Amino acid sequence: MNDELIAEGYARELVSKVQTMRKEKDFQVSDSIVIHLTAEKASLLEAVKAHESYICTETQAKCIQGKV
Repeated sequence: MNDELIAEGYARELVSKVQTMRKEKDFQVSDSIVIHLTAEKASLLEAVKAHESYICTETQAKCIQGKV
């Protein structure tokens, strides 16, 4: 796999996790959120930033705030 596919996989996995958390916390579809992310590797944070628009759209997030 190349770096682009790996980054896309990270983004999809994050979307899945956030959607599960939203469901567990009984959020409404219309509820906006802010995602706070602490990554162990800079490459993960870079992948998230590269797909930020997709992640925000799929999770109803206003933005993603991340640090390593």
